[in-house]
Amino acid sequence: MKTVILAAWKWTRLMPLTENKPKPMVKIWDKPILEYILQSVKDFTSDVIIITKYKEEQIKNYFWDKWNNINITYKTQWNKKWTGSALWWLDINENFIVLNWDTIYDKKDLEKLYKLDGYGCLVKKVSEPEKYWIFYENEDHTAKQIIEKPQAFIWNLANIWVYKFPSKFIQIVENIELSPRWEYELPDAINKLLENTKFHLIKQEWEFIDIGYPQDIVKATEHLEKKGIL
Repeated sequence: MKTVILAAWKWTRLMPLTENKPKPMVKIWDKPILEYILQSVKDFTSDVIIITKYKEEQIKNYFWDKWNNINITYKTQWNKKWTGSALWWLDINENFIVLNWDTIYDKKDLEKLYKLDGYGCLVKKVSEPEKYWIFYENEDHTAKQIIEKPQAFIWNLANIWVYKFPSKFIQIVENIELSPRWEYELPDAINKLLENTKFHLIKQEWEFIDIGYPQDIVKATEHLEKKGIL
């Protein structure tokens, strides 16, 4: 099963660490973040597509076209309008996984998604749903809708940006319209998918680490040391 890693954006919140390198190449201990992400998926996939743009040659020159037993191809995201356009024109004819460069998920949670019979994503319960993209859940634990930062309580299952999609999702995302903030939003395409496809909400059980700010590098180092990965 193919895995797509979104790694194109210039993340100003990680400055000055990203002044001369792309975000995924910022190091935790002695390895770039992207290498830990590949390590977390290597038991489930042998074919990875990395979506690149900002200083992309550094990523390509480090990983080339193979890392361990994973074959790697690259696609430059020419349209900067956020997550939706990252998936435009991918040549995928099978179910596929999508995840971001900046979150290192536990392999046990990722395994549930890779082995899922059908489609879906990881979600986590949150105490302040008004700060997140929130999935509204059906009785059978599939998604009814995803809504950005709902100010009135609808549910408490937050999107954590790792998905399993059918191949037809590429065509859906290629046809979404610009959002009110002039971006092609991946959740808008998910809402289109939900019109005729069951999308399972899999609750995250194991700890993961987000890396959005320089101080998160210290937290990530502690997290990976505790798990015995460093």
